[in-house]
Amino acid sequence: MADVSFSAGSDEECEILVGMVHDRLPREYAHQPIRIVESETSDENHSTTASEEESTAEEATENRLASVNTWCRCGMCESETLGDEKEAICCLEVPNCVKMIAAGQKRYALAFLALLALVVVSMFFSSSKLQASLFGSEELLDDILRKRAIDNIIILVCVDSGYSRMAMNLYYTSFHKLSINNYLFMGTDDQICATLQKQGFACYTYQESPIHDSVSNWGTVEFSRKTHHKTKVTLDALLLGYTVLLVDVDIIFFHNPFPYLICKRCDIQIQNDMTEGNSGFYLARPTTASITLHQKAYNASLLPGALSNQKVLDRIMERMSQEHELVMQTLPKKQFPNGEVYFEEGRRMFANDNPCNDCVIVHNNWMLTGAAKELRFKESGLWQVDTNGYYSDPNNKYILYHNPEDFGPQVTLEVETKALKAALVLGQVLNRTVILPRFHCYGCIYGACKNKHERCAFGTFYKVADFDKSFSGAYRESSFLEHPLVPHDIKTSLSPEFFISTKSNLQPKTPGKVHLRKPINGHTPSPSEIRLWFKNLSKYHILQFHSLYDSFKHFEGFINTNKKFAQAFVKCNYRNFKQT
Repeated sequence: MADVSFSAGSDEECEILVGMVHDRLPREYAHQPIRIVESETSDENHSTTASEEESTAEEATENRLASVNTWCRCGMCESETLGDEKEAICCLEVPNCVKMIAAGQKRYALAFLALLALVVVSMFFSSSKLQASLFGSEELLDDILRKRAIDNIIILVCVDSGYSRMAMNLYYTSFHKLSINNYLFMGTDDQICATLQKQGFACYTYQESPIHDSVSNWGTVEFSRKTHHKTKVTLDALLLGYTVLLVDVDIIFFHNPFPYLICKRCDIQIQNDMTEGNSGFYLARPTTASITLHQKAYNASLLPGALSNQKVLDRIMERMSQEHELVMQTLPKKQFPNGEVYFEEGRRMFANDNPCNDCVIVHNNWMLTGAAKELRFKESGLWQVDTNGYYSDPNNKYILYHNPEDFGPQVTLEVETKALKAALVLGQVLNRTVILPRFHCYGCIYGACKNKHERCAFGTFYKVADFDKSFSGAYRESSFLEHPLVPHDIKTSLSPEFFISTKSNLQPKTPGKVHLRKPINGHTPSPSEIRLWFKNLSKYHILQFHSLYDSFKHFEGFINTNKKFAQAFVKCNYRNFKQT
């Protein structure tokens, strides 16, 4: 039983309040009833009614507790607390406890009822022609949906400028490749639509409210706020009578998904995200139940401290399903895998690892930051964006090296990290782009690290977003030369293999054809030495090294290098969460 105490208001207002609080409860408690306990006031003329005098001992106890102006009880754990008498909202100091309205002075109750009024008004605007004057032309949205939809079905993709490259990748790997034309990118700002339209993509600027156009990461307030934009976009399309397939930008289609979404009696068909449905991929039909679901979810998003739209949708869906108000189907993980299932359980780290013949889509989630997701797509051979000739530039030159030796679990990562720093220095001096090596997987507990190569990508150990702040554009993924867009002339333009021999490192076990280069001081080559060594090799697109172990004892003398390295190499786990 979850109790909410408040003062002032009609029975109808109480019912609204019950519904809103119910929508905020964690799903395991969402089925529990909520009691509205009327607070006693401090009015001198207040008198006890006959019914109150005849109340049971239990009711008397509840009335006594409710008489405390700011008393409230947690809907999850039944803990009771006293809030600040000057506040109308009790925020319980219990993990995951829901915020509830407490009994307070009348002006606070009225203030909250004013907030409820705004919610009701927003519901009105959701289905009203008056929306055109607030959120942009509804007629224009209706027109473009009519043009883009096929059989009254539309794929909607919400995107802001921070994820423009990810949106392009979705188009090239999915819509373009599979000849899917009933899609529409819903931009949150003019800039993103201008960018996508320049590429020939269909994009509609949907400006319900200002939304920050930079990349937002899972778990942040900004991320949560952006996710509710998807709810409103979907609701508008449903109200116009369209069946909506809502798709996040970090998804790739291997097959056209519509032949697999054939449950005609279902209001919602949604991807399985392990413990709940995933609001980044689901089909919503324009039924009364589906519209009600999205109206409730959007209204919940207007509350202070709202959960992400996935949490809100999931809890409301579960409750509506339990009450037989909604028919929902969770899609099979084998065909519609999320990031954990596809990459981790599937042990997929690099291109062509364990091809998935049953997969209809893959959702690149369960990974923090857009930068890390992008690198994972690239390493997996699932990236097709060639902006500024990222793959196809016929004039670019590269540095390629390897990590052939295993120095054991204690020091291998440290040695390999120093080798990467050496490669970045060489790239800076020689104006070449570094092709990342593959690392030994010591310390990684995730399934993707148990791949057939027994090697891991850079993002397994270091935060990609931090690395990009210093070296964006200065490197390519380790799978780069396997990409079909890289010209054949570049792939085959390989220099002889070199090794920088210093007093600090070991000679290669199989020197054979390896050409040695020794710095004058015996420890670290100078920039001028590096240029002299390789000045006659500019004809080769790829300058390759056997390895770069201990090729540089120190990096002083190279412009801003030490400072950049300190900022760039931030340790993390496979999912790119920073290690503490």
